[in-house]
Amino acid sequence: MRLLRDHVRPGRRVEPSRVPVPDAPRSPRRGVFSLAGKPFALATWRSVGELCEVDRDAEGVNRIDPARVQCYWYNSNRPSPHRLKENGTVPLSFIVLDQNRMRSGETISSALDRCCRENVRLLIPDGAGFEFSKGSDPHLNWTRSLQLIAPFAELVVVGRKISHVWNEEILQGVPSIDVVDDGGTTRFRELLRQIEAGDATGLRQIIDGPGWSSMEASLDNWSHHEQFKAMIKTFRDALQPSLTEATVKDLRTNSDDAIARWLESVDGMSFVFQGIQSRGVKAEAALGLAARPSVIGAFISGMAALALYWIAFGGLESAKPEIITNDIVDLEYGVIGALSDSLLTSDRRLKAIHHAIKRGLDGRARWFARALELGPDAA
Repeated sequence: MRLLRDHVRPGRRVEPSRVPVPDAPRSPRRGVFSLAGKPFALATWRSVGELCEVDRDAEGVNRIDPARVQCYWYNSNRPSPHRLKENGTVPLSFIVLDQNRMRSGETISSALDRCCRENVRLLIPDGAGFEFSKGSDPHLNWTRSLQLIAPFAELVVVGRKISHVWNEEILQGVPSIDVVDDGGTTRFRELLRQIEAGDATGLRQIIDGPGWSSMEASLDNWSHHEQFKAMIKTFRDALQPSLTEATVKDLRTNSDDAIARWLESVDGMSFVFQGIQSRGVKAEAALGLAARPSVIGAFISGMAALALYWIAFGGLESAKPEIITNDIVDLEYGVIGALSDSLLTSDRRLKAIHHAIKRGLDGRARWFARALELGPDAA
């Protein structure tokens, strides 16, 4: 099969293929999980949302009463409606949780319900620590953000830095689904258990101990706002010459849908392919990373989506650099969310970017499956 760059015809959109992208087989399995080292199954005939009382305390903070969450030891004679996704398939079995939804009792109880019914996990991206550490009282921010999920530590995992994942993809030339930081997850679960027990030792070690220096370094890194604005300008300047007047008009009129349509087009796939190849990836591997769900492909898609937004509405030159930085910080949620089951966020722009990335991934995967079946020209 010749390479994508030999077959790109500008302006041509990838249409849904009659050839489905093959999924790994999914076999019904019993909904057995591990809690404190013991197997258990949550009753799927009753909703966790029904079992959790969501109240507000005197400070107006949502709380879930863990005593109302009932775990039932598995009965082998009772059929289970759980279906466990096979390891290695996309979407990955995670609900990605934005920090702006972590204080919502309704959001958390609904997410926990899904974790129990569908055997998925709550994934907290690596960048959440940066968000928790903002403001004048990081200790209070961390505590309030984590107190609702603290009783359910076994259902929570921590994401790896997406830059570490995409560097692996670049080196190996294949998509990676290794998005969970195992060591970070172990430490984070222990922190949640301490918070649930009213023990602030772990949190003090993060904020007052040696670990805070690395957190401060991370905060300092994200404070280089002009650099991040320059990154978006680079993407904008690379995209703008290739866009027709009709495309720009479409972006302005139907921004969210138009951005998603562009990312799932052959033009979008070509841009992602070339972006991956520019990082020193051989052409064949770059095509695979662009066509199949990958972190590097999702990140370039997200940066392109942000650039298209600014092309549509203008104002990038005068925009506050801090706004651009926040968009790029949020992109981590959008990237992992697009590869996972779902993303929970209250940020409208992040929702749109996440939707665009996901559609781009799906559209390119359909094109690739069709190209393998019929050849690139017919695809």
